[in-house]
Amino acid sequence: MKNQTPAHQAIDIMSGRSPGEEIARLNKIITALMDRAERSMSQQGSDFGLFQATLTLEHKVEQRTYELAEALAENKLITQSLYELTASLKDEIRQRKWAEALHAGQYQILELITANIPLKQVLRQLTTWVEGHGNGALASIVLLAEDGDTIADCLAPSLPEEYSQALIGLKIGPNTGSCGTAMYRNEPVTVTDISNDPLWTDYRELALKHDLRACWSTPVTSPSGQVLGSFAIYYHQPRSPDDELQDVVAGAVHLAGIAIERARSEERIHYMAHHDDLTGLPNRTQLQDRIDNAIERARRNNTRTAVMMIDLDRFKHVNDSLGHHTGDEILKEVAERLTHCVRASDTIARLGGDEFVVNLPEIKQEYSVSMVANKIMQQLETPFFIRNQQLQLGASIGISIYPEDGDDAQDLLRTADTAMYAAKQSGRGQYCYFTHELHEAANKHIVLLSQLQRAIKNDEFCLYFQPLYRLSDDTLVGAEALLRWQHPERGLLAPGQFLFMLEEHGLMADVGNWVLQQGCAQMAHWLQQGHKHVRLSINLAADQFYRGNLVEEVEHALNHNKLAAEYIMLEFTETVLLRSSDSIIAAMKALKKMGVKMSLDDFGTGYSSLSYLHSFPVDQLKIDRSFIQATGDKKTTLDIVTSIISLAKSLGMQSVAEGLETREQKALMRKLKCDYGQGYLLGHPMSAEDFSRLLKRSD
Repeated sequence: MKNQTPAHQAIDIMSGRSPGEEIARLNKIITALMDRAERSMSQQGSDFGLFQATLTLEHKVEQRTYELAEALAENKLITQSLYELTASLKDEIRQRKWAEALHAGQYQILELITANIPLKQVLRQLTTWVEGHGNGALASIVLLAEDGDTIADCLAPSLPEEYSQALIGLKIGPNTGSCGTAMYRNEPVTVTDISNDPLWTDYRELALKHDLRACWSTPVTSPSGQVLGSFAIYYHQPRSPDDELQDVVAGAVHLAGIAIERARSEERIHYMAHHDDLTGLPNRTQLQDRIDNAIERARRNNTRTAVMMIDLDRFKHVNDSLGHHTGDEILKEVAERLTHCVRASDTIARLGGDEFVVNLPEIKQEYSVSMVANKIMQQLETPFFIRNQQLQLGASIGISIYPEDGDDAQDLLRTADTAMYAAKQSGRGQYCYFTHELHEAANKHIVLLSQLQRAIKNDEFCLYFQPLYRLSDDTLVGAEALLRWQHPERGLLAPGQFLFMLEEHGLMADVGNWVLQQGCAQMAHWLQQGHKHVRLSINLAADQFYRGNLVEEVEHALNHNKLAAEYIMLEFTETVLLRSSDSIIAAMKALKKMGVKMSLDDFGTGYSSLSYLHSFPVDQLKIDRSFIQATGDKKTTLDIVTSIISLAKSLGMQSVAEGLETREQKALMRKLKCDYGQGYLLGHPMSAEDFSRLLKRSD
């Protein structure tokens, strides 16, 4: 047979098979031997002799196959191939064992992370695991502070404690050893010999003192790329990195990033669950825990604990007028001011909105609580300077005390809230201790709220109408629609008895829209009766502007009742002007374009708004009744009224005097050329039926 190698000839002679058949058979045997050898060598070590022993002892094939293997072994080429195969097998097994050990270690670390083991314990375990793969390696993990500028901690079980502690608090920078530089650059830094590397100039003495000669550091980062710390390998002799240990470190860096980011996320979640986002103060959850703890201490020590509910006076007005950004700035400054009023052991919390709570544990005398309350009121009565504006607020404070007013946090917060409400009702700028009489009043408050909600649902509200006259000739020109509540048990209630509840509980916008719809319906009815010489004024709540759909609501009311816009006058207060947002200005201009007239109610009682009048399409200024009532007593008040009337005329606006109760007041307003007047002298608020009769008499 031509072109046969000696091996082929040996196979042909000894096996009686073709060389191709016998080599295929031999390959199957060798594959089986390799699998078995891998198992054997992983248990007992690895060398060529063991491979031959495994070949002979573990696989009992025909005798001539063994003879064939011996014949093949005499061939230099075949012997070399078997040797190379064995060497490759040994290397493959070693690498596989190393990879399996690496993966097992990583899996163990991941198990620690997912089991919520404390971060420091996880990181120490991680350094120990890496050290097990590096001959003489000393591993450390440095944590960067939240400011991203200084080292917060060093976790290195095998490094000297003195060295680790010396790193804490150091600022990172371009030449701050391996770790500080790696974090500063956000890239790996390798120093093979600390004794002569310029990066270690300022820290060389510290490292060499502890026999640290080489240091390789890799930054640990979050998924977003933020540097969280660094992972470093130290050696006691100068040394360059090797590939295998670098692979281990790469895995460790990844795991460290996962562990640190997870721990920080959990810290953030825990913080958010227990703190107010805006001020950073404890929230209701944490506050209740602290009050309950204070109660437990008071019970053990036979002392008392106080809870103070603080509500800012006039905050809603400022927040609605000047916007939430200004309101937020005020709330943050309030939080800061409160910290100057209490002890370090006391708790300040924000419940939401403009409500703050102070818990005073371990109090012995009630007067000490009053002293704190006075201090808080003084702090909050001091003007706030926000966005180049001076704002005057104040506070109403309700106080409850354990054990008299409650046995747990929930009870004390509830009774303090009741006392705070009483303080507000007594004129604001007050503090009030809880009493059982207040408890009864609070129950009435709750009942009233429930009844109001029922009134909205059952359509228990109605409109009354107060006549408006032209003062120059006493002609009836219109009316103002006024809200009343037809209470099923208490009879007809004026707004002063329930309006504050609507405002406190966010119901004004809905009720205001009801007034708008009903007012337009009534005006349309009067027009159908032929009374075309009158116009109806309808009050808008500030919340109707802030809700953002006022134009649509007005348009619907007009279209639904087939009412021309010229027959209604929409009234609003200076609160709306002071907000002066683009959306409010746009809404007013849209209403003006529809033909709706606009009236500024209670002019002069709020913040100075003269500068706003040019920006808003106002047709009428209504002089507040407080000025009208005082015109006979103070010349300054008369001057103010005169100025308002002159201002209206100069701006092309009408003027209305509210609250006319005497002939003298009416005569004075006519003399000052005030256009219109309303008040008890001219006509009390009346039902729609009574006003219809008045219209007929005036025709």
